[in-house]
Amino acid sequence: MNVSGQLSLLSSDHSSVPPLESGSLSELTNNQKALVFYYFLRVCDVNPRVTVDLSTIARGMHLLLGKEFTTIDNSGLYKCLQSVPDLNNPQALLRDLARIQPLFAQVGLKAALQLMEYDLALAFHR
Repeated sequence: MNVSGQLSLLSSDHSSVPPLESGSLSELTNNQKALVFYYFLRVCDVNPRVTVDLSTIARGMHLLLGKEFTTIDNSGLYKCLQSVPDLNNPQALLRDLARIQPLFAQVGLKAALQLMEYDLALAFHR
């Protein structure tokens, strides 16, 4: 918890969350991968669903992650993008964000960490 009594990714001990081997995205679930792309795009002032179509993001994810692509309707990544961040399931969101937070911290994307904190606060105060 942070000083205002809210859950905090920045200061929490996530020892129950297994570390990523060498920072590889291949170890993440599709939902966690979708969250990585979502928060990275938000830091770049791209608002998924508003300024960019999710199908375009999903196609780019398939390209960058080397995942097979058949159609957008068959894309598990696209399905995950449609619901991230899931503010209606705060415990799952906390678990997923705890898993991806070290990736953003490692490269110094503090704005992404702040966005995660904001979304967690929203999720837990609904």
